[in-house]
Amino acid sequence: MFILADNQDITRLGLMYVIERTSASSVEYVGNKEQLIKALQQAPESVVICDYTQFDFSGPEDLQIIVDRFARSNWLLFSEELSTDFVRMITASSSRVGVLLKTCLQEEIEQALDFALRGKRYICQEMTELFLFSSLFWGQKVNCLEISK
Repeated sequence: MFILADNQDITRLGLMYVIERTSASSVEYVGNKEQLIKALQQAPESVVICDYTQFDFSGPEDLQIIVDRFARSNWLLFSEELSTDFVRMITASSSRVGVLLKTCLQEEIEQALDFALRGKRYICQEMTELFLFSSLFWGQKVNCLEISK
């Protein structure tokens, strides 16, 4: 089962379309953290697709507590923009959390959903490249104009 924790109508409808077209899994929409917890209590092995930036988490620790509490669930953070520090922290703390940006192509979205259903982490290409780039220059001040030359 998929639990959609995303408060943008267009994203939710698009994800429902992709899930229904590519998977036999059911989909439940939740609009806040309380509903999310109830849904996970009823279906603890669900795949949670969550737009962290649009949901009512009080901070990264709040998200981490729920991820840890429901240890049989898998998570796919699906947002327009996530900081590399946040993604590094949340993915380092759990191998059950993947990352997908809303700018990803349908093929990558479908692949991420498939990975999550199989209990595997998926980190989209764009975020992977940001990780690699930031690790190359970790702790250094970098002039972006110099890099693009």
